[in-house]
Amino acid sequence: MPPSIATPLHTVTRWSRITADLCLVLAVVFLMASLYQWLSISPGALRAKLDVPSIHWDSPRRMISIGLLMAPVAVVSLGLIRLRASFQCFAAGDLFTPKAVGGLRDFAAAGAASVGVSALVWPVIAALLTFDQPGGVQLAVNVGTGSLTILLISGVTWIFAHVLRLGAVLAEENAAFV
Repeated sequence: MPPSIATPLHTVTRWSRITADLCLVLAVVFLMASLYQWLSISPGALRAKLDVPSIHWDSPRRMISIGLLMAPVAVVSLGLIRLRASFQCFAAGDLFTPKAVGGLRDFAAAGAASVGVSALVWPVIAALLTFDQPGGVQLAVNVGTGSLTILLISGVTWIFAHVLRLGAVLAEENAAFV
């Protein structure tokens, strides 16, 4: 006798409700924690993070830098909001709907985009903070294992979203034959 789908589906819907709420909390906490981190960073710590000999950290440059540093974080937070929409669909039992699949795809795209935005932001910030320093304009590149991990997770999620969509299309085709 085949196992019932009701129990596993109930588990998926219950955990999806919890995870949908968690996505919203994480989006807000991620923004707030990052903003606090960049508002409280010392010039020496930022100089070390950029790996440049000196920076000019006056108020206008500080605000522009913080705005730029928040851009990748905002992209990830938007991705978490889109992921939340997928989990809300899963919680409602809508596993293969375009909205559920679209939220997963958008989350994956946001993760990859945040890595790209971050890769552009760091050199701009370094140039902004060093253009009038004795050593001249310095450029910084910040690519680490965290960025590579985000790209990997984004790629897996993107493919999974497309597999779900393909499954839905195949199910519709099979239903049409019956």
